[in-house]
Amino acid sequence: MSSPVSVQRVEKPTEDEVNASVAICVALMETRADPALMDPMVRCTLRACVHSGEFYTATDKTGEVIGFSLWMPPGQELFSTPEQRSLGFTDFMNSLPEIGKQYYATTYLAEFPGFVTSALSPTVLTMAAFEPLDSCLMLSLRRNLILGGAISSWSEPNTNAKAKRNGDTLALSTTNDDNHNLEHLTNHADASASEVIRCNHRSNISFTSINLLQLLPPPELLGPFCVDVMLTPTSSYLPSCDAKMSITQPQSRILLTNVMIRLIRSTVEHEASRPNVKFSRPVVQPIPPLKVGCFSIVICNGCNCCVAFIPPKRISFIPPRRISSYASRRPSEDELEFRNPYIGLNELSSSEEARPSKYDRIVNLPRLAAHVSWVEPDLVMPFDVHRWLTDFGYVSPPDRQLQVSSAVHSILQFGVMDYGMERCSLAIRLPSRGDALPHPYSLKDVADTVRLDVCELDAKRPLDERTLTWNNRPTCIRDLGILDAKVGGEVQMDSFPCKSGDFLAYEMSCAPETPDCGIEVWSNQNETWGAFLYQYQTI
Repeated sequence: MSSPVSVQRVEKPTEDEVNASVAICVALMETRADPALMDPMVRCTLRACVHSGEFYTATDKTGEVIGFSLWMPPGQELFSTPEQRSLGFTDFMNSLPEIGKQYYATTYLAEFPGFVTSALSPTVLTMAAFEPLDSCLMLSLRRNLILGGAISSWSEPNTNAKAKRNGDTLALSTTNDDNHNLEHLTNHADASASEVIRCNHRSNISFTSINLLQLLPPPELLGPFCVDVMLTPTSSYLPSCDAKMSITQPQSRILLTNVMIRLIRSTVEHEASRPNVKFSRPVVQPIPPLKVGCFSIVICNGCNCCVAFIPPKRISFIPPRRISSYASRRPSEDELEFRNPYIGLNELSSSEEARPSKYDRIVNLPRLAAHVSWVEPDLVMPFDVHRWLTDFGYVSPPDRQLQVSSAVHSILQFGVMDYGMERCSLAIRLPSRGDALPHPYSLKDVADTVRLDVCELDAKRPLDERTLTWNNRPTCIRDLGILDAKVGGEVQMDSFPCKSGDFLAYEMSCAPETPDCGIEVWSNQNETWGAFLYQYQTI
């Protein structure tokens, strides 16, 4: 009996096909987010995949679109080119509220790659790093069809048959309990020929749990995101792997998202199997199909999926209990030692034969310039506000702001640079009134002297401006006294010994006798204003 669902690739979709596909996906994305953002998000994703990947529709007997899938070719990431971003992504990003743009730039792009690397260990390769992967970014069906078996009609012509033809191995991964159980996909008569590896949400055995709370967007942004990810190691010689997911927003239903990738390539690539997309790779020998081991993880926000795995040649020699043991005893970042990069220079400089050259003082700008306020003690104030979007992603310039007022204090942290330049002096330079600077500045005080209270903080490790607030700021360990900053001039405090590689942190506020002072001035790569360190030669 023929299937009631037909699946076909559509190279040039009509506007009706695009609208129908977008509507299906949007209907599955019932979250607390702004509904107006869902349509353009899905639409720009679809258009980018049509441009650079493959777009398939599932239709019923009447020809009505009931589902679709989007595929990207091996080694390519969605929205990685200007052409893809011009198909709606740029407009979508511009339509986000400011908090959404800040989240995307400072949390999602900044933390997600590091999370994958830290959670899965350095031996794991992601889709972007391992070129031979085909990735299904999105697969959506009408909700009333998901439990009706339509997905099996979808998978057979586009995955099992293709894998069987090429001798490849498939890995399938679903996101959470709301999604359809894909167990029947492995029960086809010809499933063994394509070496299907099931990665689903039903595992009760796991070796680690990763908390993603800091990666979660606020409710007003589009979601959903996963909170807890359970990773299960596979046996070195068993073709199966599992992943368990849970959703942060209990009331929401995520769209059906699968990731179907090729873990084992055939000896010869069939370039003709992907029309209009040319790939050129060397011929490789196939990996024995039974020595397959993988970790599978899906982090889904409606349009992106990340799958990571350990190649079989690596995992074959790593018993799962050893991986579990390492994950449990791995030290945190706060426990890691900062090693001295200047190996042997202490011995060299102590030699009577060493005659070092003479160097002028160097200027050391803050590695971090954050702000906290007693008015809102739990608020993380805006940071990295001068970043901008380029063809390669967001770029953060080395701009640092000194901002002090009756309600705002500045937290500055420096990393002491360069061996042998280990005497430091904190300095402040202010522009004259009316000077033309690259960025706006403000000098509230009528007088030409701004009195600032300076305190050294207990911060021997790098501070994180993404979490720094008034309530959790480091404690003051030494009051350095009053610094009288001069409008149109530069003032230095007394010098002190500072060891190369150490971190120094200071809090600046209005002096008690002038509580209503006010300074806002920016330093950048070309002009040094505000607070900075001078380092002087000591050898």
